[in-house]
Amino acid sequence: MALPTEFEETAPAFFHHGLDDLPTFEFKGVSGRVIAGEAFGLKANVKTHSPSFYAHISMQPGAVSELPADYSERATYVATGSVEIAGQTISGGKMAVFAPGKPASLRAETASIVMLLGGEPVGPRFIDWNFVSWSKDRIEQAKADWEAQRMKLPDLDNKEFTPLPEPKAPSYSALAGGYAGQDHRHAPQTQTRAQRPGRLQTLQTMEGQWRRRPQYDRRSAAPARRSIQH
Repeated sequence: MALPTEFEETAPAFFHHGLDDLPTFEFKGVSGRVIAGEAFGLKANVKTHSPSFYAHISMQPGAVSELPADYSERATYVATGSVEIAGQTISGGKMAVFAPGKPASLRAETASIVMLLGGEPVGPRFIDWNFVSWSKDRIEQAKADWEAQRMKLPDLDNKEFTPLPEPKAPSYSALAGGYAGQDHRHAPQTQTRAQRPGRLQTLQTMEGQWRRRPQYDRRSAAPARRSIQH
């Protein structure tokens, strides 16, 4: 997750959170869990540095879910299944970004697993692979540290090292708003964008693969973040 400028150089740290730290909720045809931040009147016991939310929901066919209204930037990623948003079908592997200040809801066309995310802008940022920073030079240093394996991996998840993707030439994308959500370990470097009128502002194709875990881990390392651009 992108950090406010004053926290970008926070010392790396790793936190493991069991399911008790991540509150659950249910309503008609929808069951979910708040992974970080505040949503649906619940707050995850996970440290964040700016107002944000990140939730996992399972939807039965025909079920409807709204996104929290009190965040400037909101999006949904369809992990599996398909949902209808503002008359458009969003299928598995795609993300929809909603226009600020307008109602944001989705209806499941099939049984679906969906991630809901959002927050407040933290200022302009650059993103390259899994690294997010206000400075391109800082990203290059982070890439060098990663390649040299100078970045400590979590104690309970340190058996796998993912090398930087090829090509290694800089391929920066600008994050105008600065909000970045979690979590695509194998997300592509380029993502397609198509403007849409009305409530659904942006549609992105995300071809990354979700990594399933029995419990959720939150990782914090400055300035590297696994991110979703919008």
